[in-house]
Amino acid sequence: MLTFQHGGLPMYVATRGLYRMKPPTIIVPISVKEDVEKLFEIHRKMDQSELKHNLVGLDVGEEFSLRDDLKVKAFRTYHVIPSQGYIVYSVKKKLKSEYIGLSGNEIKNLKASGVECTFLNDAITMEHAKDYGHTHLSEIISYADRLQNKAILLIHFSARYTVEEIQQAVSALPPPLAGRTFALTEGF
Repeated sequence: MLTFQHGGLPMYVATRGLYRMKPPTIIVPISVKEDVEKLFEIHRKMDQSELKHNLVGLDVGEEFSLRDDLKVKAFRTYHVIPSQGYIVYSVKKKLKSEYIGLSGNEIKNLKASGVECTFLNDAITMEHAKDYGHTHLSEIISYADRLQNKAILLIHFSARYTVEEIQQAVSALPPPLAGRTFALTEGF
């Protein structure tokens, strides 16, 4: 965490300029942004330097993207003067192979319209699954002609199955389920 007092912030920017480094992005509470801009203007007049930088004011809860994969979010802190802290976190945009080719809305709808599929094979019967409030893959297959969804997302698998077994069961589905049924295998 960087904390600057008095002239430290302009000195930091000036030092980066001296070493021909890229101008920094400086994030401050929105409530002091105008004062920080004035601070830089005063230092520019005194030093006759450019002090190139990107000054961003954030309010509590607001976010700013430093890069496509890196964000900053402001949070409230408690101090004798108004203050806030910042969380810097990375964002991964990694699409699983089974979702490639689907639009963002189709993926969103998949997540929103998930179908429980706890059991996959004959080790547990459909009747046993129903007795315990679960769904068996064979029951979903029996309703295949009535399912009008463009895509079906299977969720809530029994821990007795490996990811490979789940993926194998989904890839072996008959028409009209084949090609439009996907398995959510993270966190099952």
